[in-house]
Amino acid sequence: MNPTAPPLWDRGRRAMVLVSGLVLAGSALHAQDSELPHRTINQSLLIDLRQGEVPSTISASGLYSDMTTLTVAPGIVSYDVNSPLWSDGAWKERFIALPGEARIDFSPNGNWSFPPNTVLVKNFYLEERLGRPETRSLIETRFLVRHAEDDGWSGFSYKWDFDGQDAVLLKREETEAYFVFDDKAAGGLREHLHFFPNRTQCDQCHTGAAGFVLGVTTAQLNRQKDGIPQLAAMNQAGLFSNDIALDKLPAMVDPLDEDADLQLRARSYLAANCSHCHRPGVVDKADIDLRFETSLELTRTVNRVPTLAAFDLVEPRLIKPADPANSSLLQRTQALDSGRMPPLASEIVDVEGTRVVRRWIEAMDPVTTVIWQPTTPLRLLLHRNTPNPFNATTQVSYQLPTADRVRLEIIDVTGRHVRHLTDAHLPAGTHVARWDGRDDRGKHVASGVYIYRLQAGAMHRQRRLTLLK
Repeated sequence: MNPTAPPLWDRGRRAMVLVSGLVLAGSALHAQDSELPHRTINQSLLIDLRQGEVPSTISASGLYSDMTTLTVAPGIVSYDVNSPLWSDGAWKERFIALPGEARIDFSPNGNWSFPPNTVLVKNFYLEERLGRPETRSLIETRFLVRHAEDDGWSGFSYKWDFDGQDAVLLKREETEAYFVFDDKAAGGLREHLHFFPNRTQCDQCHTGAAGFVLGVTTAQLNRQKDGIPQLAAMNQAGLFSNDIALDKLPAMVDPLDEDADLQLRARSYLAANCSHCHRPGVVDKADIDLRFETSLELTRTVNRVPTLAAFDLVEPRLIKPADPANSSLLQRTQALDSGRMPPLASEIVDVEGTRVVRRWIEAMDPVTTVIWQPTTPLRLLLHRNTPNPFNATTQVSYQLPTADRVRLEIIDVTGRHVRHLTDAHLPAGTHVARWDGRDDRGKHVASGVYIYRLQAGAMHRQRRLTLLK
């Protein structure tokens, strides 16, 4: 390619730039914000994988009600996250499309349980002129679709054409070269390579052990959106199957927020960029746990000698307190060879994000020590509900020895099903569910003795509880 200076022109609401035969198109998007007080039902972006292939183009998918202005269809809810995944500087928009009137089963600490045929959408933009948000151009849309027959998900990538008119479903992975204006580059112009994954590559990150869905978690969405608490707005809009308690919920922070605690910033960054693989049950070669909720002592990183590439460090440790130069975890985030982490879909070092991790390691006490203990119970545990008896809401906690498919339900003493509390693939560890005395239809049930029954894989546990009114 010959990166000569491009002509520049306007066409209505689309700002278009032609660079050596490549055209980037930017647009304004409009969706139902999650803070709206009443939920509009999604009747357009409806995908059931049992009926065949997903739509071949974005225009046929129902994502947009107007392809000229790229207006997102009614009922498709926008959301923001605290700690975005690094995607080589691409800016992203995120949407949830629930089918019809279906709702989400919320979990404060575990994975949310989405109804079958849910579609999660992510749009990727590039800035035509680096540092100028108004020059963003849409280049890729990804769908993550919940299966109807099981708890799995499938990912799909759509590549936008250079004039921004439509995007086409890709059958295989691709890498596309775009030119962007960058004052720091030689000649003020540099080539940007964007990776479009195939469906198998989507599965490499969206694993069952990670719950398939990565960014839509309580800790990620527990933030302000346009001045309003996002989870409260989603709750008020009726996205969840039950009202949620908003106090004491976990929250990540923006890694680049200088007003936030440095350790929280670094842990949020590592959780967003690394924990989908580095958690129990996913990567055997590197059995570290970088989930946000895992205490530093139990991550198995501090002062631990790396078993894989040590990058020719003098005294290598995964994390060596006060010594980032000898911390292989940091070196991996800054590498561009086979030792790079994350290993897929990234060719550019996140300078600002890795700087936060470096500062966090530098700030550690050099005599920091940790005690490694088992992070999970040795067997399935189902605890007594509290309070019991109850007349409003009771809490049920349980512990999983390994990541597994979990079903927690309420049945009556005759064995008839009353209510599903949990039906999802969950990671190992402690989980909590609540029951408000209602059945699956939202109706209050009669006072009496009920049974809460837990199934995790082939393991079963059950206990009794008493509802009084």
